[in-house]
Amino acid sequence: MEVYFVRHGQTGGNLAKRHQSEESHLTPLGKKQAQTAAKRIAQLAPTHIMVSDRIRAIETAQYIAKQSDLIPSVSYLFSELCRPAALYGYHHRSRSSLWYIYQWYRGKAGENSCSKNGESYQHFFGRVKKAQAILETLPKDARVVVVSHSIFINFFVAHLNSTAPMNFTRAFLIFTKI
Repeated sequence: MEVYFVRHGQTGGNLAKRHQSEESHLTPLGKKQAQTAAKRIAQLAPTHIMVSDRIRAIETAQYIAKQSDLIPSVSYLFSELCRPAALYGYHHRSRSSLWYIYQWYRGKAGENSCSKNGESYQHFFGRVKKAQAILETLPKDARVVVVSHSIFINFFVAHLNSTAPMNFTRAFLIFTKI
């Protein structure tokens, strides 16, 4: 199986390096990025498109689906880390963001799902593993495009060969380098 990860196109929140809501749309440049990616991805002849349930990822996947003549499969399992709405608008390296990362890892955020407090690392880790399990059900000769988000993609790849959660330092470094 071949799996190609595609980060959604640019949004205003990405450009400003700020936390953004689930409803964030692509910028004009983000749409052009998605169109360019779609043309390149079509050359790979994908057999499946898995996509996050966030608007910006769905918008990106629509370009890819049109070029590849596929219907995307939308799932929250491939979604961005669920943050509390109180973080929206804050810079990624603000004190509030750094405090959230600590709470997120320690499980002080939402324990079970995307709650008003966001989701915990433990929940996120479980979601990443469920997404991996879905990919593993696809045919061995599948060429899968996963349209998602930087945090999800980086943590998915970091957890690919691990059955155990990572330590705080590694999680913090991955989170802050994105």
